[in-house]
Amino acid sequence: MSSIRAEAPPLTQESVRNRTKNAIHSAFLCNEPTLVGALPGSGKSFASVQVAKETGQPTTFLTERRTLYDQLGEWADDAGLTWRQIPTFHHDCPTASGDHDTEGEDWKSNIRSLYSRGLSGGVLHSQARHHFGKQLPCQSNGKCPYTAALEYDPEDYDVLIGNFRHLYSDKPTRGRTVVIDELAVDSLAEEYDADQVATGVSEFLKTTPEIPFDNYSDLIESNDRKLREQALSWFNENPEWHFQKSTLVRQGVGHASGALMTYALLVRENLGNGVESALLPRNVRCCRERETGKLLVFRRPASVQRIGEECEDGEPAGPLAVVALDGTPVVEQWKLLLGPDMQFDQVLSDEEQATFVEETLNIRVIQTNENPKPYSSGEYVTPPSDLALVEAIRDESAHPPVLISSKKAIRAYRERGLDELIPPEDTAHFGNLRGLNTFASRRTAVILGSPHRGDDYIKRWGAFAGETIEPEGRGADRDYGEFGNAVLAGHREFEVLQTILRLGRDGEGATVFVHTCALPEWINATVALPEIRPLAAGMEEVVRAIEQLGSDEWRTAEISEAVEISSRQVRDHLNKLADWGYIDRHGTGRGRRWSDIRIHETGRFGHVQFPETNG
Repeated sequence: MSSIRAEAPPLTQESVRNRTKNAIHSAFLCNEPTLVGALPGSGKSFASVQVAKETGQPTTFLTERRTLYDQLGEWADDAGLTWRQIPTFHHDCPTASGDHDTEGEDWKSNIRSLYSRGLSGGVLHSQARHHFGKQLPCQSNGKCPYTAALEYDPEDYDVLIGNFRHLYSDKPTRGRTVVIDELAVDSLAEEYDADQVATGVSEFLKTTPEIPFDNYSDLIESNDRKLREQALSWFNENPEWHFQKSTLVRQGVGHASGALMTYALLVRENLGNGVESALLPRNVRCCRERETGKLLVFRRPASVQRIGEECEDGEPAGPLAVVALDGTPVVEQWKLLLGPDMQFDQVLSDEEQATFVEETLNIRVIQTNENPKPYSSGEYVTPPSDLALVEAIRDESAHPPVLISSKKAIRAYRERGLDELIPPEDTAHFGNLRGLNTFASRRTAVILGSPHRGDDYIKRWGAFAGETIEPEGRGADRDYGEFGNAVLAGHREFEVLQTILRLGRDGEGATVFVHTCALPEWINATVALPEIRPLAAGMEEVVRAIEQLGSDEWRTAEISEAVEISSRQVRDHLNKLADWGYIDRHGTGRGRRWSDIRIHETGRFGHVQFPETNG
């Protein structure tokens, strides 16, 4: 689909929502998977329910947060559509939820441990005696609520609501339009640690003597091409190996995907950058980290490869359509999930998006730093200057600000006194606001730093795509190549943008201070780089002592008596405060005296001076 459109009406919120709805309507009728890109605030989710009503197509909505289930249900009720939530193992099984845990039996931990070895919720219930020696506690009075709920008939409902994993199930997707709402595509990558891989492969090899390797180590260390060819011949002659097999998990050891793991190790290709890549049949892509032995698996759902197909009896073999909704899409990642024939419809051009944010949503973005400031690891967080900035913005703003940063950054700020500035309920971390309206009516926000998952994350996605990622440069100039840069933008610039657009969603707008340069190129941001003078611990003591002294003039010794640091440190801090223009000095040597100029402007955490800006 083309993103080039005829002359559009003025960018009111209503016009943008109408354009979004039209794009979704077209996607409902498309024979190829379609990705609709529309910024948060464009009304994607609500419009999808309306289109489901208008087209009469039975629709399955897949979303990440259970808090959105009820919202979708309310919209379905308003549209006169019948709906049902698809049951999930972790939420609907009392045993998996921990309801039956006792001091002597940790059922939740035990059942989830086997679940992590590839056994489905259904298998864990039907084979409970085999794995646990008895029925699950949730089966003591008949069927578990989870397995009972699985017996629903999709044809009884206009709308089904579930999570992204249901994309891999036939029952909720066959003969229906599937709407994928704001999926973080990377959340579908399965991750197996070295122990899971080693035991999974070894247990599979024990049951398959035709393959000429005794165990994981034997396979991983072998360079014998003939043995590998012999092993691959077995896989070619036994196509059913693709399916997960619960019999490969015995006494809590092994993995249902042991055959898949083995095949991936046989065909893996060393990319030379610390990771290996493997492309398996049925569009399964694998990445192995050479140092850790970790294996990651990314599967293209079979359902998206059967859109519009029919079985011999004329019944649908797959979905009627697949519609993906994303406010900040990384097209390259979506194509790995939905296939190279995926259609992409970007509702607004870059120029229109800038106008929509600044004028339609009335969101003003003020950029306060010229560096990416990657804060996810916590290593590069700068609490003294960051807190000084937050304090200055709080003191100058008409509305109390909220703060968004990484988890580790917020933890570091709390250790330095963040709660004195912003209460815990007014803080959030990156990725925790997507799809939510927690701060919809807040007028001021501070975003400190940007998320960055590290080079290894980008290399993994390169491996899924069969590309070698070799980063070059540092900081804002670090280059991962075309594909890698797109992946980086997806979890850095786009995540910052998603955060910005969670503010002021009630139509009243917001001012967002962004302490990073990690912004999409198209966004109109006012660059206002402040001079930040944080107070070091010793300097803070000196400032408080001056304030408590309350004199127009004082000597160094008077301050030294009121603090715990040395006299030399006191002199150094006083001289620095004088150099910064907060106090004045008179005389020399032992006769030196100090007087106040504007010591009150230092604040609790430091002093911040913004440049003059136009608007």
